[in-house]
Amino acid sequence: MSKSHSPSYKFISYPYRCELGSSPNAKVEYSIEDKDLSLDDMLESFQYFLKAAGYQFDIGARIAVVDDMRSDGTQSVMDLCDVIEIDNEFSGAYMSMADDINGTQDASPYDIPEVNVDRLIRNSFSTPDGTVLISRSRHDYQTHTDANGKWYMIDGGLDYLKRTGEDDQVDLTMWDIEPHSVQREVLQWGTFGINGDQPLMYINIADMSSDHIGAVLDTCRPDYVIKKCMEVELFIRGLEPDGAL
Repeated sequence: MSKSHSPSYKFISYPYRCELGSSPNAKVEYSIEDKDLSLDDMLESFQYFLKAAGYQFDIGARIAVVDDMRSDGTQSVMDLCDVIEIDNEFSGAYMSMADDINGTQDASPYDIPEVNVDRLIRNSFSTPDGTVLISRSRHDYQTHTDANGKWYMIDGGLDYLKRTGEDDQVDLTMWDIEPHSVQREVLQWGTFGINGDQPLMYINIADMSSDHIGAVLDTCRPDYVIKKCMEVELFIRGLEPDGAL
């Protein structure tokens, strides 16, 4: 092993630099002095860094290099793609295929079935003292010091899951595979009141008036799953998606 007085590698997570104070401006830096780490040790160190930055891993999960070559010598369809770009807004995927599939035929993106991606409708968990932490938007960073003295955090809103990975926190996360009857009671919209002069409050889509939903769809840009739920809600109420009778 070769060690130096200065770091050989650094992993750095920079803060959001949130001026509103909703996220702490904390910088996480993980330094490695050993220049000759094995690949496994480097991956383990990177996983420690990700945990320090707030990413959650299941018990026993680890970062590893995976050989995607199947036992019969062929590759999976995902390995045949030059680029895989997930379109978050429409929950689809676009694939730019290699010029040749295993050297046997011309590739065509139409040969690949559409990849559907489940979307979050609730990013939440509860701590041992019963406190429920919920992140509603991408940078809605929430923390709690529990009665047991431990610190918990959650972030990511409906875009991604980022939270502490304590064994005693109870996951309350939900996805858009739930029926509309559930989604309308889970998905919420933040409002300052009809005149914009009230304290911020969150209301379930099920409890919003049809006029309110129509106004949101006409004048705002809600997240995809919220927009979809609102449109279905108006349809069930016998209204057009734009809120008109």
